[in-house]
Amino acid sequence: MKILEVLTEATTVGREFQHLEDLLIVDGAAGGIEALEELADASSSPSSLGFKWDGGAAVYWGRNNKGEFVFVPKNQWGKEQMLDKEGLSYQIKSTGKIKSGQSPEAFAKVRAGMAAKYEELWDLFEEATPSQFKGYLTGDLMFTEPQRANPRTGEYEFTPNKVTYHVRPTGLGGKMATAKAFVIVHGKIAKFGADATGNLTPMPDNIIEQFNKTSRLIVLNSQKPKIKLKPNTKELNQAINFIKTNAAAINEIADYTAPKFSSLKSILYTYAVARAKAAGVTDFAAWLNNSKVSDNQKAILQNDVMRKPSWQVFWAAFHQILNAKHAVLEQLHTMGGNDMYDRLGIRASTGGKPGGEGFVKTFKSGKLGKLVNPEFRSAPTNPLFLPDAG
Repeated sequence: MKILEVLTEATTVGREFQHLEDLLIVDGAAGGIEALEELADASSSPSSLGFKWDGGAAVYWGRNNKGEFVFVPKNQWGKEQMLDKEGLSYQIKSTGKIKSGQSPEAFAKVRAGMAAKYEELWDLFEEATPSQFKGYLTGDLMFTEPQRANPRTGEYEFTPNKVTYHVRPTGLGGKMATAKAFVIVHGKIAKFGADATGNLTPMPDNIIEQFNKTSRLIVLNSQKPKIKLKPNTKELNQAINFIKTNAAAINEIADYTAPKFSSLKSILYTYAVARAKAAGVTDFAAWLNNSKVSDNQKAILQNDVMRKPSWQVFWAAFHQILNAKHAVLEQLHTMGGNDMYDRLGIRASTGGKPGGEGFVKTFKSGKLGKLVNPEFRSAPTNPLFLPDAG
């Protein structure tokens, strides 16, 4: 019962939570300066960051104003389907798409197993949710089956997606030996079915602890780094000054338009994603030749855009932002990882190296961005513990 998580692209270039370096593509010089200023803020105030947990299926649960309990996967939440347990089970069994080559009998068996798992989770989360609680929490499932300790290390290890989490026997309240499920809470939403963006309220730890009365469920806040970093102020200021000095050249690329040329921003963003996910993708010209960009747009890029002096300036600025981000992440993975293990008994590794998916950054403007571990972006995806029931 495992599928890959599908990420939905935003209507604009990039995603709702932009990678910091991609702000140069999206907003030109102003975006690059914003990215570097936010990195400086992250270095001086790590509490402005939140850990990105690499979980499985997203779930929503809580009680309405009548005290009635509800537990739904992301798909049903988005459709505003407030089902009871039997209704949710029926819908899971009667929906979904059959895979190529899958027999109807095999498909029905998979859906029945999924429905049974969500019924089990319903009972577990209802038991854990205080009777007086009103509203709905949302979070990511980290595992949905009892875990066994590694006989060699004594730690519990699980990999919901790409990141492997290691928990010492006394970590997470000492509940790993008895827990059947583990969920990371992102916040509270007052109205059923409401979009989390702009409607998510962070929950204090003392409230989350009220959901931990049963030994069979681990409920954990998403957490913020509680450490002090060593800001590389000189490097950040040099990068900011470079972008300010070369703003006109950078904007010439970021704002480029030409007849019968759709969007340079989209092409640059697609390339930036490809190079982040595959170690062998570095040269834009080589990537372009093998891309799905139309022959007409390739010709415009090769004969005009890529010959401009501003082309090299743009990518020089991009790499300065990227290098500054990686320097901050290196400290966060080391110092932040040690802090999490000391406080909660859990640490993350990706591809055998310290560090999880990365961090979410709340910008001074109020919007959100992300600092994603380069190891995470290029790592292969593992099957998830439990899929959404859509």
